[in-house]
Amino acid sequence: MKLIKFLQNLVKAARWPKNPRCQGVAPKALGKVWFGFLQIFGSFHLGKEHKKKNRLRIKDHILLPQTENPRISYKITPNHSGEFKNNLPDIIILHYTAGSSLQSSADWLCNPESKASAHVIIGKSGNIIQLAPFNFITWHAGKSKWKDRTNLNNYSIGIELDNAGQLEKREDGYYTWFNKKIDKKNVKLAKHKFDEEIQPWDKYTKIQLEVLEELCKLLSKTYNIKQILGHDDISPDRKRDPGPAFPLQQLQKTSLKNHYPNLQ
Repeated sequence: MKLIKFLQNLVKAARWPKNPRCQGVAPKALGKVWFGFLQIFGSFHLGKEHKKKNRLRIKDHILLPQTENPRISYKITPNHSGEFKNNLPDIIILHYTAGSSLQSSADWLCNPESKASAHVIIGKSGNIIQLAPFNFITWHAGKSKWKDRTNLNNYSIGIELDNAGQLEKREDGYYTWFNKKIDKKNVKLAKHKFDEEIQPWDKYTKIQLEVLEELCKLLSKTYNIKQILGHDDISPDRKRDPGPAFPLQQLQKTSLKNHYPNLQ
């Protein structure tokens, strides 16, 4: 459509001043021609200047912002096991928090009584709280197994997403376990890959998934990341996060294939 409008205005401008019916039209048409030219061909001329600026970077294993959004804050957890061994981590494990908010989940994962932690939490607005440097082992996987490995904490970066997880259907709608009603438009009805029944699940937000994808791409470049898995993949008998509302295969494709084109 932009190209058609561009050509129509180009014809009008070419007729002026030969066609008296076009008097007063040409200056406007010429302006539209120039604007249309920039819309259609400007990106070819500007090239990389039109590329979206990266919002995140990593320095000394700490996540830093390069733009105003998303906001990154830091709350250091005492729940860790020191630094990874050489050439690790090489896996990213994804979780939903099943908590009531980004901050409440961060507070819990920094509480020694929880005996749990993660590296970062991404909120529904895209804001991030980092709880541990990426070169430290956090306690997010629990009892876990993947192929010939056990205790996946020792091999992985843990990313938590602020999300209520599986919901409860009541007479007047869908509710979280902490009794918050979820708008129907934010509910996904789906069957988990390890279960038989269709259940309601809290949807992830668009900005949350966009920030996660950018973070996973950055981690894949910075570290030796070869796989992105859900908590349910490594603990299928007891976990269901990040759940069927999460586009795991899409994230694996976009975040890993560019760096490991032959990865299966």
